Amino acid sequence: MASLAIFSVVLAALLQAYLPFLYKHLLDIITLGSKNEAPSKATWIILLIGVAGLLTVVIRRFQDWASINFQPRVKSTIL
Repeated sequence: MASLAIFSVVLAALLQAYLPFLYKHLLDIITLGSKNEAPSKATWIILLIGVAGLLTVVIRRFQDWASINFQPRVKSTIL
């Protein structure tokens, strides 16, 4: 259980670090892209931002669940 909690923390941190690059890529597409290609590429980037945000929320929820299950066991062994 502890390894899953640690894995979820690392994965959530990686996703949160990746989101600013997606926003930068979206702005680059909007400002530098051609009028024909920009809307389709921007749509895909917006969808990818949404999926990454949703994954971050799901991973954080799992992290909280793992912490709630793991923390009492650790406290009981310490005390």
